[in-house]
Amino acid sequence: MKKLYFLFLLAPLIMFNGKTCAQTYFPKGAIWYYHSPSFTSASFSYTTIESKGDSIFNGDTLTYMEGYVGCGAGIDELVKQVGQKVYKLNKCDSSYSLLYDFGANVGDTIITFPDICFDTHPAKIKIDSIKPININGNILNQYYFTDLTFYPGWVVSSSGPGSTGSIIEGIGNTDSFYPYLGACDPFGGPLRCYEDTVIGYYNSGLFASCDTVYVGIDEHYINDNIKIFPNPTTAKIEITSTEKVLIIKLFDIRGIELLVTNKQVIDLSSLPEGIYLVKVDFTDGASVYRKILKE
Repeated sequence: MKKLYFLFLLAPLIMFNGKTCAQTYFPKGAIWYYHSPSFTSASFSYTTIESKGDSIFNGDTLTYMEGYVGCGAGIDELVKQVGQKVYKLNKCDSSYSLLYDFGANVGDTIITFPDICFDTHPAKIKIDSIKPININGNILNQYYFTDLTFYPGWVVSSSGPGSTGSIIEGIGNTDSFYPYLGACDPFGGPLRCYEDTVIGYYNSGLFASCDTVYVGIDEHYINDNIKIFPNPTTAKIEITSTEKVLIIKLFDIRGIELLVTNKQVIDLSSLPEGIYLVKVDFTDGASVYRKILKE
């Protein structure tokens, strides 16, 4: 889970270098639902981004994307389309940075700047493969990539540098719409649903309902009776407690359950680098949650 302000009035035609380009991506009313997990409990909710329509900025026709996923960069952004590329406006200096290239080929390395106002280090992805996806009769490209960023703070895919993700043509990153700062808690994403008047309704399969919300009940937060070490770790962690442990569960930052065990030593060596959540249930019915960092 990574998270620019844009004012967009979607004009039907935009002129670039003497050529006329139609605004075909992110039509007015398009809405994205992203999963929003909690790192303090089993609770989760959702957050949205909605295309509110076109706006003119310095002579350019832009699209205003209201909402956010994550934190830092990616809050109420302005974007513009040039051919098959989508750029976002950097609000601090009115420059533009590449956000998406829906004309990319296998082997291409795409360099984006999540927000030059925050940091000048780029985020990078490499396109590993492209496969067609049929959404309501619309055959779109789905770009599978590896996150090459390797810079502390910026994240493109939710598990961080070295992990994989995908981008759907005309919809965007299935982890988070914008590359985002990794110093926020929790990360937003992945994509639950998307809908517009052209592509129609798309459900990623994460939940049957786009707006599913879960609030944990009877969860207790215990501060002093549990230790997890080493944290950060490169392989194993050991959990010790003054209370009797019933069961331990491991989740990724999407809230997806990865492991259920009664052992207090857990091997993470097969998992990608990133942030994980450990839930420890005690025999008295109480529970405690802890974040761990796999390096």
